[in-house]
Amino acid sequence: MNTPIDVNTRLSSLGAGDWPEPVPANQNDCDEYLKAMKSTRFATEAARISPEWFRRGYIYQVQPRAFTREGTLKAATAKLPLVKDAGAGIVYLMPVNVLDDSLDGLAMEWHSQPKGFYRTKDYFHTDPEFGTDEDRAEFVREAHRLGMKVLFDVVFFHCGPSAVLIGRNRDWVEREADGSVRLGKWGYPALNFASRGLREYLLAVLTYLVADVDVDGFRCDVAETQPLDFWEEARRRLSAIKPDVVLICEGYGRPGEQCHAFDCCYDWPGKSALRCGLDEDGPISEIRHQWELKRSHCEKGARFLRFVENHDETDASQNKGPRGDSDERWGTRLTEAALFWCFTSDGVPFLFNGNEFADKSFQRMRTWTPIDWVARDFPEGRRRLDFVRKFAALRRDDDAFSTDAELRWIDNSAQDAVLSYEKVSPGGGSRWFCAVNLTSKPVRVRIDGRGDVDFAPSEWKMEKMA
Repeated sequence: MNTPIDVNTRLSSLGAGDWPEPVPANQNDCDEYLKAMKSTRFATEAARISPEWFRRGYIYQVQPRAFTREGTLKAATAKLPLVKDAGAGIVYLMPVNVLDDSLDGLAMEWHSQPKGFYRTKDYFHTDPEFGTDEDRAEFVREAHRLGMKVLFDVVFFHCGPSAVLIGRNRDWVEREADGSVRLGKWGYPALNFASRGLREYLLAVLTYLVADVDVDGFRCDVAETQPLDFWEEARRRLSAIKPDVVLICEGYGRPGEQCHAFDCCYDWPGKSALRCGLDEDGPISEIRHQWELKRSHCEKGARFLRFVENHDETDASQNKGPRGDSDERWGTRLTEAALFWCFTSDGVPFLFNGNEFADKSFQRMRTWTPIDWVARDFPEGRRRLDFVRKFAALRRDDDAFSTDAELRWIDNSAQDAVLSYEKVSPGGGSRWFCAVNLTSKPVRVRIDGRGDVDFAPSEWKMEKMA
């Protein structure tokens, strides 16, 4: 059983936020608000400094219905030593708070079905499907005992149709002209950030999870749909509790987000360019193009997640094309080449559970479809584990692979197949040459300063220069 939480006491202890006038009321207003904020406040600023553990680690995502056969937090906790063994420093746990199972007639598309991970009923407590609040706390304690940090997933754009917060105050969700609940983009009730009470309630959720559960930060679902000043206030309050807390924006990385609020954003355009290139639906050179676009308009030092897949791509119910899981879709060698880019570029590497041993199981978010842990002991699984451990160690121990390092592109004659670049540590004490063939064909390429170089299909090369 979960112990009731006195939310009123928590709200009264927070104090009123210093919210600007007017507060944005919906997603479109938030977009305009962010544009205005960008043009005035963030034009010349640099990204905030993130804690060392974030700049040196890689993120490992746990989808609890896939991570173990049991699908519980207790079972997941027992598997954490294997995550540590794969070199992970950061565990990101998908939502395990109480999920909404209502069948009240609201939009029931695939993404708004009952018990979906992003259909929240109670932000404070743990869903009995996964265990208890104590099981959740023990998951965090065990990760910390193993030397790993923990990020929780928070979903503040919308809630479930029978969410506890709707019952607390009808104004905490957006309303249509007739008073009915307005549904957001994915068919869920949209939260109303024009309400100061709603903001304080959500801040109470965040501060509770940091102060009482001891989480180290949050992955903030579609955070660009919420006012940036809300997340800046969240940063101020959370940092007062735990100074090295981390916030990740699941968004495209609009300028200004990493100045005062977030430590990192998702690189959705870069991920799409990578997947299109691997599918042979687009040139590999688009990866570099998207990288250059980011660097030209985002704040200096902005950080982005580099990944091949996450729960969205692997969920079979969403996948409209070939199988979503990368090793089944492209094969282990080409997937490894893509992971080489993720680990050696200038972003934050991100693995989905099973990536570390080339898992090819058929995963879905709304049913128990566990990854195949036995594959970890097969030759392909052992090879991938050795690969991941090697690059996790490089990121941890060599300054040229920390998030602070500089990536310098090197031109080559086959940029629609091969990425070539140099990684340079702050101060230049460590320098590496890196290149990867992101196709399933052999390539001979002329690389500036190196002459002709032959690449086997999906081959990567690296050399320490200093």
